[in-house]
Amino acid sequence: MIKVHIYRLSRWVGALMILMMPFFLETLVWPRCDVGTHPEFLDFGLAALLSLGFLVLFWVFLRSLDKAANWAFGATVFFTSLMESRNLSIFDAFPSGKIMYMVKVGICSGIAFGVAFLAFHMARFLIRKNIGFILSTFLSFIIIVSNFMPTFSDATKGNNPQTPHIIFIIMDTARADHLSLYGYHRKTTPFLEKLAENAAVYEKAISPAPWTPSAHASLLTGLLPAEHGTDGDFLMFDPPHPSLAEVLKGLGYKTTAIVNNPQLDPAFGWNRGFDYYGVTWKAPRTSIARARWIFKRRPEDWIWTGNSLRTVATAKRWWIFNCRHPKFLFLNFIDPHSPYGDFHPYKNFKRCHRKGFRYL
Repeated sequence: MIKVHIYRLSRWVGALMILMMPFFLETLVWPRCDVGTHPEFLDFGLAALLSLGFLVLFWVFLRSLDKAANWAFGATVFFTSLMESRNLSIFDAFPSGKIMYMVKVGICSGIAFGVAFLAFHMARFLIRKNIGFILSTFLSFIIIVSNFMPTFSDATKGNNPQTPHIIFIIMDTARADHLSLYGYHRKTTPFLEKLAENAAVYEKAISPAPWTPSAHASLLTGLLPAEHGTDGDFLMFDPPHPSLAEVLKGLGYKTTAIVNNPQLDPAFGWNRGFDYYGVTWKAPRTSIARARWIFKRRPEDWIWTGNSLRTVATAKRWWIFNCRHPKFLFLNFIDPHSPYGDFHPYKNFKRCHRKGFRYL
């Protein structure tokens, strides 16, 4: 009796691992910076719940684990394909509007149904045969391990004294007179204060320009706006000399930028010298992360979609997966930009303080 229960449990576990295979494959296909807020834990947990839900639902109706796993696999492939098809570049040229949105949904649904149909028939020959079931479970296990192994790697490798790691953080549009580090009466930046105890603090740092593009161009080149040319209505970043990222890349650094401000769009040339240039005002690539982004997104402003939580999680993943190289990481945060809307978690300062929200 015990052996029977162990066998059944192993079949259920194996079926669940097979159903999660599409979700894990996504994170291997896309760059690590495009997979959402924290897929190693939250998104993979949601993927497991969704897969288990499909499996139980079909088992209730079919009363056969093999058949249920077959149909559930088709359902998970349909869901991932539906979300993934939204990444197709052909949709970039689509004009906005409800009608075109429905056309886009129809095309994505058709693609997802076709892929799910093929996956369903392929699974019939894998899941219902013992050897196929075992091989599929083993393949899923290998994919899962390949996703998690770099998480346990030594992130300090490549840290040579001659080429130290460099992290460049910008808190875009934040006012110094509202930072407790500079004497503001509320404890808005307690962690910066702690960092300042063992760091150099500039009390009279003056920006060469009052807006993002010109100021960032000066930060990345050491030139004045009149010298680097990114000034006035000219958003392009095309300095006459190599930028900081280009110089460091020439020295063997792995360079990446993760930015929140749309004025730093790579289309304007801001990705010069960066191996990877990530933006957080666009939806993440993987299905679970994209679905959460769609339902969590608020109409109040674009700052919500480029929040600091996603930026930090993305930076951590990139840092871990590039552990064997000296690294230059450029981060741009835009959270302080404008008044927070009704749905923003940091709108009420006192309430956030009581709930223990993390500050800078």
